[in-house]
Amino acid sequence: MSTRFLQGDGILVAIREANARHAKRSLGVASWGADAVERLCLGQDLNDTKIICDLWGGGCDPQAIIALLKGGAKVRHVEDFHAKTYLYNDQVVIGSANASRAGLGGADGTAPTRTEAALLCDERAVLNEAQEWFRVAWKKGSPVDMAAVEAYRPSAAASTGRPSLLHALANEPELFSGLDLVVTVYRDAWTSEAAQAVWETIKGDYGDDDRRAYERDGDMPFYEVTPEVAASSPPGRIYLDLTRSGKKLAYNGIWKVRSGRPKPVPGTGSVLVMLDRLPSLRGRKAQNAEMQSFAKALAKRVDEADLILPHDAVTAAAKEVLAD
Repeated sequence: MSTRFLQGDGILVAIREANARHAKRSLGVASWGADAVERLCLGQDLNDTKIICDLWGGGCDPQAIIALLKGGAKVRHVEDFHAKTYLYNDQVVIGSANASRAGLGGADGTAPTRTEAALLCDERAVLNEAQEWFRVAWKKGSPVDMAAVEAYRPSAAASTGRPSLLHALANEPELFSGLDLVVTVYRDAWTSEAAQAVWETIKGDYGDDDRRAYERDGDMPFYEVTPEVAASSPPGRIYLDLTRSGKKLAYNGIWKVRSGRPKPVPGTGSVLVMLDRLPSLRGRKAQNAEMQSFAKALAKRVDEADLILPHDAVTAAAKEVLAD
């Protein structure tokens, strides 16, 4: 078969047929609409199903995610995830359709309301690349459980007029409930040559797009720290990162600790805590100019010795910037 073009309800037919034949599925699909389990004929036992979505992107129906979790699916959220990839061990469907009524049609056979297209491919080289892409995206994701779904509110998710991250820090602190979120100051931006050498050996664990972005921006996605500090940086923790130069603070992005053990740096006694940079947090994008102003306002409210910044100072600094 190699590669075949799909359109209209033919996309759903191909996905349903694949789900009927395979209990093991890797579904990288941004949005999941109501009745998605029935629509895709996923069945009741989803223990071998992995799903990557953008929970806070505004297109996920909470009940659909709950149904996936109750069936045993492993679900992870990736900020700004936009793919629509239905991957199996012998084929992949890659296209434009989310797992929604509009994209694929209804579980009752009603036609999709959007014009969608896809390719179905069973070429081994393509499947190998798709599986590697899914592996990297999966590692980058944050596990979704019932508590995360309860925190998710469609009305607070993405929209054309959604507030920025700074606005949320000032006015919607409850939006981040359940997150292991720390506002921190990284005092020493220096990276040893030995750490850079380790990065060269492991950067293949990151996707091509991420690697190119880090190289373009001059970033390295890790903290070089002592093993004791690394022990207090568990996987999944999110750092709103600031760097200090004298009395000044500068915003340095949102970073999430990757799963896996820290990487030893030979000859230094230090280790690397590996990170992923996030473009947003629960649907709230970080606007660089705002966040740099936030860093300046925050510098007036914290001591130079502070490494972990108190939440009341964070809220006050965010409110000050928005008031100007």
